Amino acid sequence: MPEKLTCNPTNLFGSAIRRKCIPHPPTYKLPPVQTVLSSRDKFSEFYPRQRQSDTPLATIYRIYVAILGGRHLALRNEVEYFWNQRQWRVCDIPEPPLSIVTDREQRAVLATIPYLLVKAFNRLINRGLPRDAPAIIHDELMARLKLRPKVFEKVPKWAESVQPLDKPLVIPDSRGAAPKGPGDSDVDSEMRRKNILVFTLPVLFV
Repeated sequence: MPEKLTCNPTNLFGSAIRRKCIPHPPTYKLPPVQTVLSSRDKFSEFYPRQRQSDTPLATIYRIYVAILGGRHLALRNEVEYFWNQRQWRVCDIPEPPLSIVTDREQRAVLATIPYLLVKAFNRLINRGLPRDAPAIIHDELMARLKLRPKVFEKVPKWAESVQPLDKPLVIPDSRGAAPKGPGDSDVDSEMRRKNILVFTLPVLFV
């Protein structure tokens, strides 16, 4: 059966300079890790968001492509986008189905993403900024927010249960540089959980 395609009339910056049809999650199989790593130029754009029907899992797929593509700005934007979807709890992200994810490398990369979200979100929550805070906060409101009980995000059980890869998966940055080994001080600690070696990813914001 042919893949269902979604036509995206804009580029990353919203400019309608060309029309491009690409598969939209979750109706197509996620591209294998090695396919993205070997053809990064073919995955240089976001998989388009569906404004009225976007989901946490679709966002996770976009983050997956951004990590493998070495596209740090896209990664950070998607993490912040997830934060702003206040009704999306990290622990409620469903397990990617077998119809979409077909191998261990894919599943390992996907399993690290909730850890990255928890790292970024709990940093802000610990500072007294809940997920339902308004975009603009004055000093008095900030003082009140800090008095509220802190509700921290948690990693879903399926992500915890995914076993580390038998062999390290090395992901180079946009310049082609990569960690030399798991002991490298610049290796991302959350990705290392699943034996994935990549320089620390810029998921922190605000």
